[in-house]
Amino acid sequence: MLAALTTFDPAPRFCEKGAAFSPPPGGARDVPGVSQRLYRNPAMQDFYPLVKHIHVGAVLASGGFFLLRGLWMMQESSLLNSKFVRVIPHVIDTVLLLSAITLVVYLGGVPGWVQVKIVALFVYIFLGMLAFKLARGYGARVVSFFLALAVFAFIMSVAITKNPQGFLHFLF
Repeated sequence: MLAALTTFDPAPRFCEKGAAFSPPPGGARDVPGVSQRLYRNPAMQDFYPLVKHIHVGAVLASGGFFLLRGLWMMQESSLLNSKFVRVIPHVIDTVLLLSAITLVVYLGGVPGWVQVKIVALFVYIFLGMLAFKLARGYGARVVSFFLALAVFAFIMSVAITKNPQGFLHFLF
């Protein structure tokens, strides 16, 4: 399993529209969207899959824990007030943020689809704050929670498709 995480084939890359392409005949220096200093560094090539797996794992943990907290919120459970439940999202989200920054540094820039994810992330955070802290009524909290889940799904669809429209591309 570790070998699968640390081996890296630099040939498959994805452009912003999600189409795969191989490095041009001139070599890796002509691959758009990749920092050439890091791309030529074999240690960074071996490091990339591990960071990506950590990032994906943190995304799943963050989303799963958000869903669990939302269910507890709707049940008005006392588990929502425990210290562990208040602290662990910050730990998970710190790992998520650090791995995201590392991946952006590896890309050598911020592609359009990543920019969309960042904007949607702020919307997701705001809706999460409404759901768990700011909204006064039960109905407003539940609506904010489900809207936050929809934004989370959109962020994941943008990441999977590498398309700034995510699952909304069917509408345009």
